[in-house]
Amino acid sequence: MTTDKDWLQLGWFCEDDVVKAAITDGQKVTIDDNKPNIPNNGTDDRTDIHQLQHYFTESVWNVITLVLYHLSNAEWLCSKRHVAETQSASVERWIQCDCCLPSLHYSCACHTRKPKRHWFCYDC
Repeated sequence: MTTDKDWLQLGWFCEDDVVKAAITDGQKVTIDDNKPNIPNNGTDDRTDIHQLQHYFTESVWNVITLVLYHLSNAEWLCSKRHVAETQSASVERWIQCDCCLPSLHYSCACHTRKPKRHWFCYDC
């Protein structure tokens, strides 16, 4: 079952016309369809990026998972440009926009605790 989340997340990897063809026509996303840069949005556990695997050819999916693996082990940069060692090793707590998914320290987002509902950054 296709969801709005699928449309949004596929849009991180390819252009709108390719997303439409993949979702409505069942066409597989090929290496030529991919955007040149894979976003780090997929490294967040909340994105459940593996639900998108069936939209991609096997070779493209292998590249995506490899890049996301390396991104998940890279240094993280708060949207306010503060560096943390890694997302999991950071002592300070993080918050992430439910729309565009940038990560911010709680203090950078003017929060002291986790929001009770969805949270959207100032840009969204």
